[in-house]
Amino acid sequence: ELPDAEPLYVAVDDDPAPLDEVLSWLARQLGVPEPPLASQSPLKPGAGERDSAMRLRASKRCRNARLRASGFEFRYPSYREGYAALLTATGSR
Repeated sequence: ELPDAEPLYVAVDDDPAPLDEVLSWLARQLGVPEPPLASQSPLKPGAGERDSAMRLRASKRCRNARLRASGFEFRYPSYREGYAALLTATGSR
């Protein structure tokens, strides 16, 4: 618990990566073929599908400087450590 916590923090890890990079890394860890690039998937008409596809393509630049300045430390500094722990815990690796 943080003694002087702010009401809101952006909680992003220390190694931001595009979704395509994360999915490719996961596929390599699992020994399965890499998926098609999410950033190049066609937009499909239909209830909510267009919004979902657009979100997959979106790339937000967020900083965790305020959270880090508070003294908070991530258990898993990047998606690699976090997903690696999850894959190990589930026996998928």
